[in-house]
Amino acid sequence: MLLPFELEQELKALGWNQSQRKRAESNPDLAWSWVKAAKASYGIREPGAFAWVGFKDGAQPVEPRLDGWTGYTFRRGSHSGMYVRDPNGFDRLPPGYEPPTEKAS
Repeated sequence: MLLPFELEQELKALGWNQSQRKRAESNPDLAWSWVKAAKASYGIREPGAFAWVGFKDGAQPVEPRLDGWTGYTFRRGSHSGMYVRDPNGFDRLPPGYEPPTEKAS
């Protein structure tokens, strides 16, 4: 199954390589969802990587709900912390911060 032309172009624009685009053929609807989420997310330096990680996870991106919603939460550790995906998160990623690959538990 070939990708629709528009999706192919969007994935190329996000920097997905040929093997990534080939993998997107297995679920083009999910790929479209992550393209839209990547374009709508603020403060992400690498939207293509963000979309790829989400697509590989196989989960649908969470739609924004309220003003200030970001979809991320900062989890503190003993000396520092990390950002995790959280459907109820309101913490804004700092400039240049890479999208998290871990989900909130």
